[in-house]
Amino acid sequence: REAGINLWVLTGDKLETARNIGFSAKVLVAGMSIATFDREATSTTASMTAMLDREADRFRGLEIQQKAIMVTGAGLELILGDTELKMRFLAVAKECSVVIA
Repeated sequence: REAGINLWVLTGDKLETARNIGFSAKVLVAGMSIATFDREATSTTASMTAMLDREADRFRGLEIQQKAIMVTGAGLELILGDTELKMRFLAVAKECSVVIA
């Protein structure tokens, strides 16, 4: 993190397991703002778009540097299946030092 390197980790795990891995590996730290994207919570393209936009606005308003995204495999599948969602996700991910999927 101090070197400015951003880290993307593909775990294939459930959110809880991925979160535990992130904290155990010290890529997620206390005080970090973590956005979570899950297809179960956002089952449609429209709801995922709204969630991505909401998190993008929230991240822009934060003064802390440490931001992270956690996304389930199903959520990533929804995002990558739509060009507009993909672009929105990448815009949010660029704000993050860590992305765990």
